[in-house]
Amino acid sequence: MRFNAGGMGPSHFRLLETLASHPCNLSEIAEKHSVSMPTISNSVNLLVERGWILRTPASRDRRMVNIAITPAGQQVLDDSQQRLESRIGQRLVELSPEERERLMVGLQILRRVLEPPVLDERSSE
Repeated sequence: MRFNAGGMGPSHFRLLETLASHPCNLSEIAEKHSVSMPTISNSVNLLVERGWILRTPASRDRRMVNIAITPAGQQVLDDSQQRLESRIGQRLVELSPEERERLMVGLQILRRVLEPPVLDERSSE
């Protein structure tokens, strides 16, 4: 599952997901993905060559460059997500009812652990 048919690695998938929500500049992307500027620049170059993302000069500062997903990149992202969901769905069907129930309980626990804590309004007084 690490690579899809389009030859997209996990880091490329995450980059497309980031850009699907909104355009970013290189430094924002590098910071969000905790990688160096040269590393993210290489990934961006590859995805630009494939036509999946586009560099455009920022309107206020021509020295800045915004990176945005293209319709072709959005299609690749959508197709990849559909394939992944299908593969996971096929695997889940193979589980016994008891295994599916245990999985659901485990996912509920994981969700509870990963959710941000709810602040008690009384504790802030």
